Amino acid sequence: MTREEVVAAKESGDAVCPGCGRAVKWPDGFYRDARLRGGRQRRCKVCVRGADYWKARSSEYTTWVNMRQRCGNPRNESWANYGGRGIQVCARWRASFEAFIGDMGMKPVGGGVRLSLDRVDNDGNYEPGNCRWATYGEQAGNRRDSLRDDRDLSEADVECMRKKWLTGVGVGELAEVFMQSEAAVLAIVGGGEKSS
Repeated sequence: MTREEVVAAKESGDAVCPGCGRAVKWPDGFYRDARLRGGRQRRCKVCVRGADYWKARSSEYTTWVNMRQRCGNPRNESWANYGGRGIQVCARWRASFEAFIGDMGMKPVGGGVRLSLDRVDNDGNYEPGNCRWATYGEQAGNRRDSLRDDRDLSEADVECMRKKWLTGVGVGELAEVFMQSEAAVLAIVGGGEKSS
């Protein structure tokens, strides 16, 4: 980069890497390249260390590796909830990080919201059409334990739920307290009428 390019980058906050032409935030994405001009030449981190070095440190790459481990490695601590239940990674994604990113895209950024990989059908495989980048709140609503129905409730729990419903407790609160879907709560209390 010329001195003028460095000054312009400092003013605007953005710069173009002379090595690859990528737009990069100044100065965070630039490093001195010891191989060029005695270390005075700045290049983006991809040019200095190589794309594979940085790919292996990206959040998306970590997600891809963890997804494959959960589904394919019986020694992984989460295997029982994934591979042990028959959940698999499609062959295309299992074989290639680039294919995974090509189908999923990079994680959307902005708004201070952290996203992670979520399966739309919790019993389905990791494959295109069944995966999305979701907030932790969206994922919490898609967990097996939050999708339970009334089959797990004792008669005493059902009676308690009906009594709370009749005293004015709402469906959402009952669903949360008894760890049931709102549809299951409505099926249980649907016959009762609320007191005013």
